[in-house]
Amino acid sequence: DQRVGGYDAFKRVDIPTAAGGHAGGDPRVVAEFVRFVREGGKTNTSPIAARNSVAAGCAATESLRNGSKPVAVPPVAPDLLEWFEHQ
Repeated sequence: DQRVGGYDAFKRVDIPTAAGGHAGGDPRVVAEFVRFVREGGKTNTSPIAARNSVAAGCAATESLRNGSKPVAVPPVAPDLLEWFEHQ
């Protein structure tokens, strides 16, 4: 067990298995993409939400590697955010 700043830096989380990569997540992502291309409409998530998830993970990693100092997640450019909100 490795601790950083009093927190578990590496914690195992068991995810139920399902067919396909990433415990079944990959086939679901592909199916959602194909549905969107064929039919259009709203998606279950957004590119902005995906970007924010990755950006938060990157900031958390940077924080852990630098003594658990807080790291701000940079905001999305307002024009880009507006464009995706109106799609």
